[in-house]
Amino acid sequence: SLNESKKTDYSKESLIKWEDDSVNKPHRYSQKAGSQPDTSNNTKKKVIEYYEHKDWSWSFELFSGYEFYTGELRSSFRDNVPIGMAFDLGFKDLVFDFRGNSGTGKTQKDLYINGMQWNAGENIESGLLEMTFGFKIFESRKIKITPFGGLSLNFILPPEDDIENNPQLKDVGLESTTTYTLGINLDYKLVSTLFPYNSKTKIERNYWYIRLRYGYNMPQFSENYNGFSGNFHYITLGFGAWKRGVKLRK
Repeated sequence: SLNESKKTDYSKESLIKWEDDSVNKPHRYSQKAGSQPDTSNNTKKKVIEYYEHKDWSWSFELFSGYEFYTGELRSSFRDNVPIGMAFDLGFKDLVFDFRGNSGTGKTQKDLYINGMQWNAGENIESGLLEMTFGFKIFESRKIKITPFGGLSLNFILPPEDDIENNPQLKDVGLESTTTYTLGINLDYKLVSTLFPYNSKTKIERNYWYIRLRYGYNMPQFSENYNGFSGNFHYITLGFGAWKRGVKLRK
């Protein structure tokens, strides 16, 4: 009959169902088959497909914050405001992070380095190049938490403009030294791109985020310069984007 033919017209059906327990689990896609039903037993065939995140991901971030010293470094240099950028490369729950920043500040007192005097109140330029590994310990629709640790390079030098005006300053400053770094990232997801675009519940692909990052850094300046022991903390606030592909689970 006409009614029966309408019931078996699968080409006009678009029944899609997604089961979504969390952003970290595979997602199930179920759709009744297309225009060719199984006429051998006159039953409807179901196509079940599973989608999950690809192993690799990447992220880009711009950030600024506040950096302050401890120990003898604190009595020598004022706190500063770093500005920088970061690139993250992720594999599953692991994250390899490249970050670089520079900041400006001033000397706290007269300093004597390599037999030269660096007067109190002079400008300084500090830099930090980080190479750290992190491991994601928590992720939800809005929050991701990733502790990290690794090695960095750190320097505190007079700015180039000051050296041009006073060439003697080229002999002062703390050259790059190995720095041990520990810390944690807290990402808050702002806007996500989801897959597929026309379903009610979706798997997350890409997102924009705000990142709050804390780092504790242990430079080894005291190995080469007497009177410059100490560590430093930083807190940064960044804005970035994370990209992660989706694949059909085999």
